[in-house]
Amino acid sequence: TILTPIWGIPATAGVRYIEDRQPQTKIASMFVEVGRSTIRRPPKSIGNRDDNQNNKFVDTNYSLRLMESAGVCIAQNEPTLLVGETGCGKT
Repeated sequence: TILTPIWGIPATAGVRYIEDRQPQTKIASMFVEVGRSTIRRPPKSIGNRDDNQNNKFVDTNYSLRLMESAGVCIAQNEPTLLVGETGCGKT
C-alpha cells in the first residue's frame, strides 16, 4: 500500500491484487518453484517423484504466498522466523 499512490492506483486495489494473486507451483526432479522463488530439492527427496500421493499441503492463495516468501528467504540465505501455534506445521 506504500507504493500504490506512486503507481496511481487506490490502496484497496493494491491490497486486493496481493490477496488474490496465487503463485504457480512447479515440482521438478531437481528443484521446486513457487512463484518467484526456486530452490533445490534435498538430495533424499530427488528420487521421490510420487509427490502427489503423499501431499498433505493445501495450496490456498495464502499458503502459497507464504511458501513463496519462505522460498525467497531460503534462496537469498536470509534468516527467517516462523511463528505459530504448536502443531500448526512450521517445520
